[in-house]
Amino acid sequence: PGASSVRSIGAGGSQVPQPLIERLMREFNAPVLVTFGQSEFPVMTRSKPGEDPRLLAETVGRVAPHVDLKIIDIATGATLPYGEK
Repeated sequence: PGASSVRSIGAGGSQVPQPLIERLMREFNAPVLVTFGQSEFPVMTRSKPGEDPRLLAETVGRVAPHVDLKIIDIATGATLPYGEK
């Protein structure tokens, strides 16, 4: 079947550069899905098909269903508010 059978491309483990995302989308004509997780719980966050490559390069997606997640400022220990960058 070759590359024409690719329906989506998963990426994660570290930040994915925007040029790489755009190249993969162009060459395989498939969405790139960015995920973040760990060995014990492999998908804590994920992106959606069709999201802007710029957004995919700057984030690790949205919190997956049935996951409670909070982001902590390592300098202060405070929980960051929703939408904080």
